[in-house]
Amino acid sequence: MVQAPVDFEPFARTELEQSIARRFERQVARFGDRPAVGVDGTSVSYSELDRRAEAVACAVRERTGGAPARVVVLCAQGVPLVAAILGALKAGAAYVPLERAQPAARLAPLLAHARAALVLTDAASRDAARALAGEAVPVVEVEEHAAATGRVGGADAREPSAPAYVYYTSGTTGAPKGVLDTQRNVLHNVMRYTNSLCIAPSDRLTLLPASHLSGAVSSLFGALLNGASVHPFDVAGRSAAELADYLLRERITIYHSVPAIFRSFLSGERRFPDVRVVRLEGDRASARDVELFRRHFTAHAVLVNGLGSTETGLVRQHFVRPDTPVADGLLPVGGPVEDMELLLLDERGGAAAPGAVGEVAVLSEFLATGYWRAPDLTARAFGPDPSGGPRRVYRSGDLGRLGPDGRLVVLGRRDGRAKVRGQSVEVAEVEAALLALPGVRDAVAAVRSDVDGTGRLVAWVVPTSPPPTVSALRAQLGQRLAPLLVPSRFVFLDALPLAASRKLDRGALPAPAPERPPLESAYAAPTNALESLLVHLWEEVLELAPVGIRDAFLDLGGDSLAAVAMLERVEAALARPLSTALLASAGTVEQLARALVAAQPPDLRAPLVALRPGGSKRPFVFLHGDYWSDGLYCVHASRHLDPERPLWLLPPCGLDGGPIPESIEAMAEVHLQALRQAQPRGPYLLGGNCNGGLAALELARRLTSEGERVDALVVVRASARGVRYRLHAAAARALVAACRRPRDEALLWRERLIAFAELLRRSGARARVRLVRDKLASAARALLARPAAAPAPSAAGAGAPLTPGRVPRERLRDAFTRAAALYVPRPYGGRVTLLWPEADDEAPAEAARSWARVARDVELRVLPGDHLSYSTKHVQAFARELDRCLARSDGSAAAGGC
Repeated sequence: MVQAPVDFEPFARTELEQSIARRFERQVARFGDRPAVGVDGTSVSYSELDRRAEAVACAVRERTGGAPARVVVLCAQGVPLVAAILGALKAGAAYVPLERAQPAARLAPLLAHARAALVLTDAASRDAARALAGEAVPVVEVEEHAAATGRVGGADAREPSAPAYVYYTSGTTGAPKGVLDTQRNVLHNVMRYTNSLCIAPSDRLTLLPASHLSGAVSSLFGALLNGASVHPFDVAGRSAAELADYLLRERITIYHSVPAIFRSFLSGERRFPDVRVVRLEGDRASARDVELFRRHFTAHAVLVNGLGSTETGLVRQHFVRPDTPVADGLLPVGGPVEDMELLLLDERGGAAAPGAVGEVAVLSEFLATGYWRAPDLTARAFGPDPSGGPRRVYRSGDLGRLGPDGRLVVLGRRDGRAKVRGQSVEVAEVEAALLALPGVRDAVAAVRSDVDGTGRLVAWVVPTSPPPTVSALRAQLGQRLAPLLVPSRFVFLDALPLAASRKLDRGALPAPAPERPPLESAYAAPTNALESLLVHLWEEVLELAPVGIRDAFLDLGGDSLAAVAMLERVEAALARPLSTALLASAGTVEQLARALVAAQPPDLRAPLVALRPGGSKRPFVFLHGDYWSDGLYCVHASRHLDPERPLWLLPPCGLDGGPIPESIEAMAEVHLQALRQAQPRGPYLLGGNCNGGLAALELARRLTSEGERVDALVVVRASARGVRYRLHAAAARALVAACRRPRDEALLWRERLIAFAELLRRSGARARVRLVRDKLASAARALLARPAAAPAPSAAGAGAPLTPGRVPRERLRDAFTRAAALYVPRPYGGRVTLLWPEADDEAPAEAARSWARVARDVELRVLPGDHLSYSTKHVQAFARELDRCLARSDGSAAAGGC
């Protein structure tokens, strides 16, 4: 089904009888000078990667004495990660990748369970690794051994039956399970991928899954065991626009991710001509993904929808070419692959009837060994071959159905685990919260997919009398659950359907009706043409009717994705740019209509949005810093703040495509003008997130220098780390980038580079100023010597307005990244309260030390979660910390010592 490149060589079955390291070393002998790992435009050859892996292997051997062991790998995406994995395998150890974003308290039980002999880490993860290992387990930093030479001897543990890795994955109870697998099974999995996708030395493969996810195995070894190159990219830490740029810049030929990530970066008319294979696995794909594939990839590319797991590797694949007919709904996962037989089992463990839903099971000789140090779990999930042969059976817990053509469609999990917008949710947690609410007699929840495969969380409720409204249920659940776990649709029933066994019959739960649910407000019809238009657009997006003009968008089942879709339609209908922040302060049709009448486009460039205008206390002004989804997380956070506290938002400049100030100081000036109009005099309560935190600092400095009082400055995850060193690094990166620019951009880049030199001088790094200036002059001369390039066509079209639906978010990213890199904060005489996620890349204590160089008084408050989840999954805790800090500014005893 996949057209083979001219240099493709099949992966022979005889290659299974060796170690992974041995197969890799054979590629080194053949392709030593070829690139093995590519990161951000630079690459490491097979020979260099092998040398680094050997250095790591020597370090592992020194600490383990050559005995078989398990080695934890705690690294960011990049060359050190790859060298650590290969080095562990070369030393005869099994590697155990852990999630570096998790705090040590959560990883420590896994370290103990793995009985790891040491931890391999990189410079970026060094502190986290040492906090995890403590005094008992040695830590080896990969880069420290990069210059070492020598080779590992006595590779007695590098046999095909030796363990390759232990991958920890959550089971049905959420408890971690360590999946142990052998080198032979990994090689067989690579063989299945290689021969089905025709992976060749000329290929360039993505590495998007983090190292602790087993999806990384096929991409990493599929490349390095075939002479191809692998290209790591940190999906969690970078944007969708950066991912699209990366695919083009690295000239990726084989792309692999879950469907949600695939959908995230495909927009406009952008195409990816080098990609010949798109692999989707890990979640359900739909006909919508095929449409995106056809729009953005060439006629020679192939979409492959696959099924696999940590316990099995690749099990099935479905191949789709641009001209392949595809039915609406979910995309099949296709036919069988070599040596992997699929079974559908009924509740008794026998074969399911033709066309019936059954549990997906896999029969093979190449299944994972089992669960590390968990024989009971292994016995429950793995069983003997029913025919008495050497194969075993693995029961996956997934439900599926075989179509008439023999293709499998996966329908979900037996145990209630499901995914919403690509994130795993525990349905049992939702049901428990529902049952705890007053007015609910019985309840059940499930994820139901739309025709395009999008998962939506639905709740079926048996109410008491009088029944609660959906508004009340959502409000109460919002106090107990993360926003992602609040159902988007509610169905009221007289009783839950039961099967003959008197157990809940989930298959008989009715689909949500496309009608208005019972809300707090009575239905109100539109009163003018604008309201009628908005009602019509809301009904289209939310797929229900009728919508009343006083119905809240979120209560109708709207979320951030629906909000963007709705505003795009309003923009198109009214031919004017809008901001998602507008919906934050105008959550009903009536309010939105009034805001549209009152607002003028210039006011949207740096508005002050009164998210909660009323209240008896002083207002809190928050620079939310979110230029990707316009601060919609603030809507969720506001529900957990003191209701008497007015909340005003200052969104980042440029969200409507207007001018973006080039410095944090200039941004603060724009915000100052907006703030003065709303609150001419202090005292002020200020806060900011990320880039908004830096702007909030500068805004506080401006106000205090003018004699105003700032009683609170709350900074959320805004880094002040190593300003001088960051400037050096930024200058170096700019010099490298500038040498690749066409001549017509030379003058602009020369000005920026000179600005870097000036900032280095201001920061006190005088020792390097002359060297930097010499490099600037050399780079400028090289730039001016290059031929001029033809202007690139505008993606939006000549003169087309830039609206939130079409604005190039990468432009905003670049502008704010550049402004933050150039910003040198001057001392602030007031107090700074720093809120920092515990699992962020920069440790909370390190962040506080950086801020201590800026402010005379810094107080650190640690938030649960990482740089993304603290404002989503842990939004309630985030809001509580804000409340404590603001309460102290009022002299309230409720401050709790913030």
